[in-house]
Amino acid sequence: MLLLAFASVLGGWWRRREPARPSRRHWLLLFAFLWALANYAEAFFYLVLSAVWLKSDMETVVVASGVSRWVWAGTGLLLTIGVGRWLRRPATEAATFLGGDGPGKQVWPVLFVAYVAAVGTRMAAARIVLA
Repeated sequence: MLLLAFASVLGGWWRRREPARPSRRHWLLLFAFLWALANYAEAFFYLVLSAVWLKSDMETVVVASGVSRWVWAGTGLLLTIGVGRWLRRPATEAATFLGGDGPGKQVWPVLFVAYVAAVGTRMAAARIVLA
């Protein structure tokens, strides 16, 4: 989550402005965005999966807090959706940077979602194999 905040502050994604020529800063922001997406996928897939399939540390959290695992899973799912919606603007800006104004601008957001799904699925599979 800190990476998302860092990328947002660094990129100023909350302000509207004209797109500038690609620079080193743009590539840094793109790198931070992709890194943040990977961390987002890993964290939320882990939170939701661990709550649904109780193992190790999440089992301890559920027992110690007395809160149902389904409440934890639902909260994780709602947070996933909320953060995903918050990421729309940075994803659009990254897509504009990568694809310009052509058809690539519409392909990149789909690739970002596929990237999150691939990283999250990989982390979920590792969690299942190692548990």
